[in-house]
Amino acid sequence: MAKKIFFFLIIFFLFLGFLFFNFGKPKKIEAAATDNVWGWAWSSNIGWISFNCNNIYNGVLESHCTDAGYSSNYGINVTSTGVLSGYAWSSNIGWISFNSADLIGCPVAPCEASVNLGNGEVYGWAKALTAADGRDGWIRLRDTNYGVWIDSSISPSELRNWAWSDIVIGWISFNVRNCDVNGNGTYEGAAEGAPSDCPSSGTAYDYKVLTSFTINQPPTVSNTSTELLSCCGFVGKAKYRLKWNYNDDSTSMSQYEIEVYDILDLTTPVYSTSATGPWGPPPTPHEYEFLITVPDDIQFDVTYRWYVKVYDSQGADSGWVEGGQFATLSHAEPYPEFTPQPSKPSVGEIVTFIDSSICYDVSNTPYPCATTTPPGGPHISYYWDFGNGKASSLKDNPTTTYATSQQYTVTLTITDTTLPAPNNCSTSTTLTLALPLPKWKEIKP
Repeated sequence: MAKKIFFFLIIFFLFLGFLFFNFGKPKKIEAAATDNVWGWAWSSNIGWISFNCNNIYNGVLESHCTDAGYSSNYGINVTSTGVLSGYAWSSNIGWISFNSADLIGCPVAPCEASVNLGNGEVYGWAKALTAADGRDGWIRLRDTNYGVWIDSSISPSELRNWAWSDIVIGWISFNVRNCDVNGNGTYEGAAEGAPSDCPSSGTAYDYKVLTSFTINQPPTVSNTSTELLSCCGFVGKAKYRLKWNYNDDSTSMSQYEIEVYDILDLTTPVYSTSATGPWGPPPTPHEYEFLITVPDDIQFDVTYRWYVKVYDSQGADSGWVEGGQFATLSHAEPYPEFTPQPSKPSVGEIVTFIDSSICYDVSNTPYPCATTTPPGGPHISYYWDFGNGKASSLKDNPTTTYATSQQYTVTLTITDTTLPAPNNCSTSTTLTLALPLPKWKEIKP
């Protein structure tokens, strides 16, 4: 009977060993040389978690890929699409998988461990494969009050912040910045309930998880400005140019959004627009512009504030950037217009210029500029340049003559002194003078 029990125990332990060998090890072997994530994470509950069997700190290679305590090479890799794969190792809880196949059925979607290529935030789960002692093995990489992310503003990139598992594994810190390094009660990336202590000893005290994978840095906006354009050729309108410089590491601007607010109400935009590109790429800051028209888009005699948001070709955005304030004109600029009579004059013939110019009062109501009483009034002035060395300030229908047969350029400039400078608009036309017809006299046969 004792021999039977002994034989049964041998078979039982061999079976357990078989299960551990086949299910307690990674389901595929990752060659550490091809993985682009390395370093250490820290948990005050379970201690160190290694992300690669080749870990480098302070220029020293800490290789244990062939150590007796490890069953294979291992490491974590981030693909070009942002998906994480591979295995990390803890001497206390064993293999931690980031492979999609091991993450099916996670507690809350999304299950796949992946990186947002726009902002570097890491989503999804990892899982300790040999869950025991009351732990379920699931490790959540992001929730509402914490989340791992990749900081590519430094090289190599660093994984930052916290992940959370069950009460056995607890909080997992991916960077020493998460700890109270100075002992003054402050630490970076604090998550609600996360510990502030750091490991007190060990070769990886100044720990962090690093990667050669880089996150696209968001574009920035600089040198915003607003410019009033000459609108002399647009009846009853004013145009403003909103300008900014697009700055980015390598990608071109794929989209922009603009919002314009009345400064008396900065909660709801009075005008908004967007456009998609792409437009020309950096490397040097590139100037872009957008035209906004009064009164089609916004109104006269109002002060506005505008904002712009730009996107790069990978979807990262600058966030809303204030472009500045500008006050629109109280009314439209003059619209000068005239007709020469006759239209094809001869040398020495009197030419009359029939004025049909339009001006605007403070309510942007049109009226003939030549009106000598309000609303035209004395604030509207004319200047005629006939192109023959003669000029006139008459508002209505001036005349002149031309002495030689050639082309002359006639220009009318109207100034509205109620507008800020430049407060004048001009228009021109070309006259071609013909030789006079020869004089003739009828003779009786």
